Amino acid sequence: MNYFKTIKAIKPKKRLGQNFLINPHIAEFEAEFGKGKIVLEIGPGLGMLTRALLSHAVKVIAVEKDREMYALLKHEFSENEKNLLLINNDILNIETDHIQVADIIIANVPYNISSKVLDLIANLKIDAVLCLQKEFVEHMLAKPGTKKYSKLSVFSQLQFDVRVLKRINANNFYPVPKVDSSIIYIKFRAEIDKEILNIISLIMMHKKKTLRNSILDSSQKLGFDKESTESFATESIHSREKVFKLSPVQLLEIAKRVKKLQDSTKRI
Repeated sequence: MNYFKTIKAIKPKKRLGQNFLINPHIAEFEAEFGKGKIVLEIGPGLGMLTRALLSHAVKVIAVEKDREMYALLKHEFSENEKNLLLINNDILNIETDHIQVADIIIANVPYNISSKVLDLIANLKIDAVLCLQKEFVEHMLAKPGTKKYSKLSVFSQLQFDVRVLKRINANNFYPVPKVDSSIIYIKFRAEIDKEILNIISLIMMHKKKTLRNSILDSSQKLGFDKESTESFATESIHSREKVFKLSPVQLLEIAKRVKKLQDSTKRI
């Protein structure tokens, strides 16, 4: 396949967030993190990263949702059947049995599924090298009290260690996206109970309010009556602090106490 000829002949699908990497040096940089490993690639597209991965990895599991892209990849890499498994499926719907053998995820992720890919990493409990939208990464790394500090910041920092490896100009993709990207290394740290994450999410919905008012505003969804909610919210040592100024660890401890109160309420 003439990569650059093919990339201009096809019509990238916006609904699938298709922006194809056109810089082989970036692909090689990412692929080096897969040396000697079984790599899961999400959305290989026309296969620039796939080819680089095959020169480093023990095996590549490439999951492509687009049937047209899958057919092109199948033809292009027909000689790599031993160390390449191509799967035509949606990574968000695939059975984890097919991919849980992977040691690491290395992928240029479609921007529209970035958050869900983080959930996948947490479920698989593995590390990842991802190329993501620069602003998305800034939200992941944002500190308490800053403008970009959000639920994404809290979830990311509780579950992963994240470091930026390289900034990528938008011109390295076709079609050229409106934003730049960042390649990051994500090291899985800890799995957080989904109920705890849901409590944090409810509290962060009112992040500009004090913790007391945030809990009061979320009382119905938390399953508390007015009296127990008022008591808990008022007695919390952080009750008067703005939610967006609380650290991920502080929010985790608050959520655990909320969960404990929920459990005790259920037993009554």
